[in-house]
Amino acid sequence: MQNEGWYMGEYDWEDTTGTVWQVKLTGAAPVTANETQVTMPILQATGDEITRYFRNQPPSITVDGMPLQDPFPLPGDYVEPDSIPGTAEVMVKSVINTDLGVTIEEKALGWGQKHHDNYIIFDWTITNTGNVDTDSEIELPDQTLDSLYYLRASRLDIWHSEYWYSGRGEYEEDTLRVHYAYPGDPNGGGDDTGLFYLDDYPGYIHRPHTVGTAVLHVDASPTDPTDDWNQPAMTGTENSDLLWIRNDPSQTSPAEWKMVYDVMSQGWDWRGNVPELTDGNNPYPSRTIRPGNHSVRMEDLGVIRGVRHIHDFEWTTYGASYFFAIGPFTLGPGESVRVVHANGYGSL
Repeated sequence: MQNEGWYMGEYDWEDTTGTVWQVKLTGAAPVTANETQVTMPILQATGDEITRYFRNQPPSITVDGMPLQDPFPLPGDYVEPDSIPGTAEVMVKSVINTDLGVTIEEKALGWGQKHHDNYIIFDWTITNTGNVDTDSEIELPDQTLDSLYYLRASRLDIWHSEYWYSGRGEYEEDTLRVHYAYPGDPNGGGDDTGLFYLDDYPGYIHRPHTVGTAVLHVDASPTDPTDDWNQPAMTGTENSDLLWIRNDPSQTSPAEWKMVYDVMSQGWDWRGNVPELTDGNNPYPSRTIRPGNHSVRMEDLGVIRGVRHIHDFEWTTYGASYFFAIGPFTLGPGESVRVVHANGYGSL
């Protein structure tokens, strides 16, 4: 995975001065982040910005008298099994306030068991606190967010690679909400997994890995914690090098915030490159398209247009990223929703 980031957006947002913004955008983007003004880490009760809880004491590993394990404990490390939900063996916890007045608590969960050691689950609680900075004062106590979207952007390739994207979840018949990437070859049409360089024996593997992302749970509303299977409401693959959707909002303009919000709320069709999935262009006409704004999958678009390599698409610069958006939510003061997603990693 080359980079990953997220945004949240709200329409007609009023700031602490009474100024109304057509779109307010916040987030930690795939390439840049502003942790002093936009997404601000908050000290937890332990006095740490980031805490890491272990179910068991990490083992000590020594070879020929030399320690090989990572240093432990580092600041923020604790052996506290009661602090970890479920069966996870380690949890990394953090809390941030945003300049939108939304507070996010993230729990990143991992396992060491050999059949479950290749993915990380991210459990987010998104709360409308009205706190737009790092102090305890609530600047927007009466704020109601009535058009809130959350978007995630994932560039699942590695540097100097040309990855195709595919997935599941756009159809009622799908039982998974996943997207993944795999390498392509500009000089051939076969499977390019690994991209072996063998000319200089013994050679090496340039692309040994496959990466994917999954949505596991989205609260239907602040008062309904059941999983809404019509989320994410937007999915699509587009150019990974559009500066307005790879840099954080402190480096982009309000007009560009509006463009990101349009992606969240409308999908990618408005840019004219990647069409929305409809009954008229559905590559799988026996399947029912879920509600929302879903783009035609990248690999299906390649088949439809006779494209063998991603750089034959007119809209790619160096590569592509996968985007999904969840919403819209209405959050009154103090209300929360929970979103759970995961990243999975496989390698030869």
